[in-house]
Amino acid sequence: MFRWYQNAVKCYVYLSDVSITKRKRSTSQSEFAWESAFRASRWFTRGWTLQELLAPSSVEFFSQEGKRLGDKKL
Repeated sequence: MFRWYQNAVKCYVYLSDVSITKRKRSTSQSEFAWESAFRASRWFTRGWTLQELLAPSSVEFFSQEGKRLGDKKL
């Protein structure tokens, strides 16, 4: 599977448990409201996440609303 992902031009990651509309009280102004949900996403607990993240040259992350959150270069 690693080779399959490595040959992919781009990998799109839909994070069904990360919403950009939910507000969070944060002490840090530089942190977006969805960032803590991103770090705690179920996607990072799956067995094949590492190869999906490392193998393709481009990985883009999307919220449950379909909005682009960023890419793996952040």
